Amino acid sequence: MKPETRNPKPETYEQALARVAELENKLGQLKTRNRQLAAFQQVSQAISVSLNVQQALDAILEQVASIVFFDSATLILVEQDHLRAVAARGFSDESLALNVYPRSSQNSAWRVVQNKTPLIVADVQNVEGWEGRTGLEHIRGWMGIPLIARNQVIGVLTLDSRRPNTYTPEDAQVIFLLAYQVAVAIENARLYRDTAQRLSDLGVLHDAGQALISTLDLDEILSIIMKRACGALAAEYGYALLTNEAKTHLGFAATVGAGAQRLKGQTIPLVGSVMGTVVKQGKTLLINDTASLPQFFAEIDAHVKADTRSLMVAPLKTKGEILGALLVTNKQTGRFAQNNLNLLVSLAQLASGAIENARLFRQVRQYSQNLEEAVVARTVHLTAVNVTSRNISSIVFVDELFARVTQLISELFNQARVSVAMRTGKYLTFQKIFDGGFKSGSVPVNYRLRIDGDHILGRVVLGGKADVVETIDTAELYRLDDDEESPSTALVVPLSIGGKTTGIIAVQTRSWLASQQQDLETLVSLASQVAVAMENARLLQKSREMAIAQERTRLARDMHDGVAQNLAYLLIQVDRCLLMAEDNNPKLPDELEKISQVIARNIEELRRHIFDLRPTGLENRSIYKVLRQTSHEFGEQTGLKSHCRIIGDEIVLSAEVEASLYRIFQEALSNIRRHANCTRVDLVLRTHPDKSLTFSISDNGVGFHPAHLTKNPFQRHGLGLISMQERIRSLGGTLSVDSAPNKGTRIVVNVPGG
Repeated sequence: MKPETRNPKPETYEQALARVAELENKLGQLKTRNRQLAAFQQVSQAISVSLNVQQALDAILEQVASIVFFDSATLILVEQDHLRAVAARGFSDESLALNVYPRSSQNSAWRVVQNKTPLIVADVQNVEGWEGRTGLEHIRGWMGIPLIARNQVIGVLTLDSRRPNTYTPEDAQVIFLLAYQVAVAIENARLYRDTAQRLSDLGVLHDAGQALISTLDLDEILSIIMKRACGALAAEYGYALLTNEAKTHLGFAATVGAGAQRLKGQTIPLVGSVMGTVVKQGKTLLINDTASLPQFFAEIDAHVKADTRSLMVAPLKTKGEILGALLVTNKQTGRFAQNNLNLLVSLAQLASGAIENARLFRQVRQYSQNLEEAVVARTVHLTAVNVTSRNISSIVFVDELFARVTQLISELFNQARVSVAMRTGKYLTFQKIFDGGFKSGSVPVNYRLRIDGDHILGRVVLGGKADVVETIDTAELYRLDDDEESPSTALVVPLSIGGKTTGIIAVQTRSWLASQQQDLETLVSLASQVAVAMENARLLQKSREMAIAQERTRLARDMHDGVAQNLAYLLIQVDRCLLMAEDNNPKLPDELEKISQVIARNIEELRRHIFDLRPTGLENRSIYKVLRQTSHEFGEQTGLKSHCRIIGDEIVLSAEVEASLYRIFQEALSNIRRHANCTRVDLVLRTHPDKSLTFSISDNGVGFHPAHLTKNPFQRHGLGLISMQERIRSLGGTLSVDSAPNKGTRIVVNVPGG
């Protein structure tokens, strides 16, 4: 049995029209989907070919227009705690749309960020708290799409319509699908931008580092850093501020920008100023909105005399110490960004190291300079002591010593007034005053000042320690009734021998030779030399007195034992001859002959004493002839073999040198005659091309131990040799004695030229 065939009912016209409409609707949806897919492809191509952020953003908005209708659109990026509109289309003035939106739960764009889902507002006029802004009054319909990359919302794409109820969930779904590609494209562009910026920053840091290597001058270092910072950050003005040593102020150490040079050297207090507070905290600062810190910007404007719109601050610090800060203001295009601050911080770190190196170099240089000055001062000190020692070593009279010393010290201390006072009981008596460049006669010679422990001169005498008064009047220093001289510095040092202060040297000066301490040390050393010279002069005078007393005793003894005894004998013989003459005694002629012989011996002995007392032949004759003649006469008188040799040119000698050589020769011959017990005497005088000479006297006698003289200088040869040494030392020369028992004696004298 065949199945029953049923014929379908024919479609009505209305049904056919409905079916056609349905097919046309599906065809339209397919075409729309194709357009969207084509747009997706175009968007992908457009955003993938550009790594420039701004170009990528503009391309995104252009392609979105081909997918979903909008009257205006904005691309907003998340920046920390705010949203920034970075690209816009469809506005009469696009700058009005490039706003910044602080974080707020009422803001529609922030709600998109927080929820990470699209948001459609059918009619903004029906939304309570909608944030209307100037230039955006036309918006009725609104849609926001989150831009998500790596599961983080990096921005929002907003579409605006002048008509309400424009956008549907399907539109949101389509754009949301596109948003993932947009987010990736933005991230790639950002990454490229940040990489390029990093490379540029590294180039800036490298160039700055290379420039800093070439100098250790602090001003130049800061100038280099600020020029590089302003150039790399496109800032109108740049300032390097450094703290002072007391950490109380900030100083403008380097400035960049039109008219900024006038600020160099000005200061800002660290306490009581906003800038000082920021620097002390050692933190960075980035401000693009002057309204956020009006007091801070007002303070900056007051100092830099410029309208500050934006700024960045990076601290200068090393090893935990705040050195100051780098400040740049007014970005020429756009706004300062975080990467700009990062570069400024890197430059500040580079500058901090360079500043520390420059300061260390300056300290080393200062130390080197101080050391050099100390060496120079020490050299001056030693030279002064040496010169003074040479000048006073030959002076044997105290008055002459004081006169020379005061003049030398005055010349050394730049024409200072120098006075020497000796202690006499409870008073200081001023023995010598050399006024130098000061008013002459202000302090009288032999002026007496009572010793007072509260006065600088008395303190030095009683305490035995040097002292300085930086500012004192002459009248106050010497306790005079009246004096019109301007104040000066007074240095007072003691004259001490064996721990006992016998006087002082006072110096009035208006300028330092080196430094106060070094000048005082120099003066103390000079005073020690003077004290030694004074003691030497005293001992020399005493030794002279003792030598004279001994010589008088010797002469008295010789006269008593010789001439006086002979004269007494002659008196007796004369009386006897007178009696014999009365008696016409025939032996009278024989007695008279004996008297004549005794008289002759006495005359010879008197001549010998006269020969010992004074030179008789230096007048109108050179020392060379006198030495030859004296040597010859000595040989004849003593019966010794006496030889004299002159070697070299017979140069002209001063009368002082000639007299000293003759007296030394005379003393040596006297010692030889009395003590040597020799048979031969040799004298050699040798002159040299530099006008110096060597004089030696030797014998082959019994000799002696020279060391014994140091134990008891008043024995035997002692006083004679001491006298010789004093004479030759007065000429700046030397005397040496070479002798030993049974080996003879040799005396060598060296006299310098000049």
